[in-house]
Parts: sequence; C-alpha cells; structure tokens
Amino acid sequence: MTLLWAGLATGAVYALVGLAFTIVLTSSDVFNFAQPQFVMLGAFLGYWGLSETSLPLVVIVAGTLIVGAALGYLEEIIAIRPLRKRPNAGYAVLVTTVGFSVALNGLALVIWGSTPAPVSVPNADKIFHILGGSVSVIDLVLITLALVVGLSLHYAARRTSWGMAGRAIAADGDLAVARGVDAPRFKTTGFVLAGAFACAVGVFIGAKLSANINLGNSLVILGFVGLAVGGMGSYVGALVGGLVIGVIQVLTSRYIGAEYELVVLFVVLLSILLLRPAGILGGRQFRTV
Repeated sequence: MTLLWAGLATGAVYALVGLAFTIVLTSSDVFNFAQPQFVMLGAFLGYWGLSETSLPLVVIVAGTLIVGAALGYLEEIIAIRPLRKRPNAGYAVLVTTVGFSVALNGLALVIWGSTPAPVSVPNADKIFHILGGSVSVIDLVLITLALVVGLSLHYAARRTSWGMAGRAIAADGDLAVARGVDAPRFKTTGFVLAGAFACAVGVFIGAKLSANINLGNSLVILGFVGLAVGGMGSYVGALVGGLVIGVIQVLTSRYIGAEYELVVLFVVLLSILLLRPAGILGGRQFRTV
C-alpha cells in the first residue's frame, strides 16, 4: 500500500499540472507549454518565503496566487492576444507559449540560480499510516488538492455560467459571441486562473520535489502524457490520467527499473492514442486542435 500511496502522490503532481493545462485549453483552445514554469516559479517563491523570509505559509500561497495571475495575464497579452485575429495562428501560438516558457525559466535562473532549493513546508515530512501503508503529509496534501480541484472544476464546467460559456466557445465561438459571451475576456480569464492556480500549487509540489530550475521542463512532458491519456479538454480526464501515469511510473521503477520508466510510459501513451485517440475521458473536439 505504501507503493500505491507513492504512485498516487506522484500522479497528483501530474494531475495538478494537467488541470492547469485544461483550464487554458478549454477557455482558449491553446495548449500552454509555459504552464509548468508557473509551477516552478511557485516552488522558488515557496523556498524564498519559507527559508529566506520566514513568512507564514498562507501569506506565501496568497502571494503566489497574485504573482501567477499577473504573469498569466502578461502571457495572454504579449504571447497570445496579438495572434488571435491572424488566420491559422494555431502553430504560432504554440511557439509563443514556448517562448514565454523559456523567458520564465531564464528569469528564475537569473534570480535563484541552478542549485536545487528545498521548500520547507511545515510538517511536510510527517508520516501517517493509512490503510496499511505509509504516506507523508505533503503527499496527502497533493492527493487531496488534485481530487478537490479536479472534481470542483468538473462541476463548475457543467453547472456554472463560467463553464457553460467555455463549452459554448469550444462548440462554436462565433455563435457564442452572438449570444452575448465575451470571448476575449473569457480567454484572458482562463490564463489568469491557470497562472494563479499553477503558481500556488507550485509551493506544495516544490515541498515534494524541491525548487529546481528544471522542474517545469520535466513536468511539461509528464503532465502532457497524463493529460493525453486521461483526455484533452476533460478535468476528470486530467485527474485520472495524471494519477494513472504516476502509479504506473512508480510501479515500473519498483519492479522493472527506473531506467525503463519513460519507455513504459511511452508504450502506455501510444496504446491509449491508438485504441482511443481522444483519451480515456476526453472530448473529440480537443483532440483535433
């Protein structure tokens, strides 16, 4: 059971990244390659706040929400908005999000350097024994965050005006605008929400993985794999896909060898895409973007 807890905790990290991807994807039809860099920045801000200034955790999380929202807004303004009115701008938008990712990574490198830094969340390493297995506090926090946020977003996407607006834009953007939906504002809001969320959860992901300049680069790959397996455009898909990938990765490392982790994950991804191209729970319209 300890191994399963470890897999779920690892998968929760990928699920949280996948949920941040999905917020932007469902609001803007954009796969934001820069999103995991917000997690990396949140981890470094957590390190700075907890280790260098001794701020309360709640203040640090509130600060990362503000910083992430501001950077998400900035990304939408300079990397996305200028390309909206251009025909066939889909590939160009992908390139600009990669460029913004590189810029955030370079900013973190200048400020904090390349040496990994611990994010000392209080009591993060405390161990509990649950259902016959051992699990740390930070692992429980990550699993709980993934479940609560994933299910809450799933509910919001289907039961709130915000979610209905997103579904309307995804189905027919021109018709949604004609019915009174402020599409540009909605798309900007998606970047702001995803930036705030990713930066804030970065504090807790950093407590598990440490603040590392390469954190975002590794999460963009594994977060995408989890999202592709679970289903593009589905919050529950992002949750399930991330958890599944995390469990498979940990089991592979334990029983086959850590050097085979990426090979096995690639085989799983390829199998899912061949058998069900939309992913386990994904909407077909988002697989074609």
